[in-house]
Amino acid sequence: MRIHAAILCGPGRVRRQNQDNFYFNGSYRGSVDDVRNLKGELSDLPAGVFVVADGMGGETHGELASLETVRCLRAADHGSVDMEAVIDEANRRVCELITAYGGRRIGTTFAGLVLRDGHMTMTNIGDSRVYRFRNGILDRISRDHTVIQQLLDRGIIDEAKAKTHSARHKITQHIGIFPDEMLIEPYTVTGNLLPGDLYLICSDGLTDMVEDDEIARILGARGPVGKKAEALFKTALFNGGRDNTTVLVIEIAESE
Repeated sequence: MRIHAAILCGPGRVRRQNQDNFYFNGSYRGSVDDVRNLKGELSDLPAGVFVVADGMGGETHGELASLETVRCLRAADHGSVDMEAVIDEANRRVCELITAYGGRRIGTTFAGLVLRDGHMTMTNIGDSRVYRFRNGILDRISRDHTVIQQLLDRGIIDEAKAKTHSARHKITQHIGIFPDEMLIEPYTVTGNLLPGDLYLICSDGLTDMVEDDEIARILGARGPVGKKAEALFKTALFNGGRDNTTVLVIEIAESE
């Protein structure tokens, strides 16, 4: 199997800074001062490592947390990368940043895929998401670490109320928590890759602006992954673009 991938990352239409970052099989947003809409495409890869990190903390501090997190992947062996070990190391480094900044709390989400040998491993913490689009059906394979997800799990609210609930942006776990406060528990799933699969990794700048049925419609349209990523990104901006937005689309194709 071969991998084709495309990414767009930008500040959105409202915010002046961009606290999102990404790891695009070796590339990432290397400067917290870069607020351009960044775009990239990769084709015909045998394997890949892809991550979206959405920083939190205000000013440039959240950007530093997401940047430090994707930097942890530089030293990882792409043939055997352990995402949970990467998250542990990123958490240690971000906690060091918190101490260096006098205790100011910063952090970042993490949603990533390792693709190789016909298999995928998905790991996430926070509310950045990973979706799989297979045979016309969109499934979220990541799990939100949020107050809203806890309320949904307990049956206290339904999906309709979740969209407008006052706690919808409260995250229960993220990178940037000291071990004596909480042991963070990333969510991990594994599975087989099938030709025709599409995977979407994104920050909540997309999912807050674009409903799942519209995401499915765009992913299901004809065209290369670059066009799909661009359509998702532009739809988020058209619908308000209230937050930083990162869209990473991956297609699994047969080997030629």
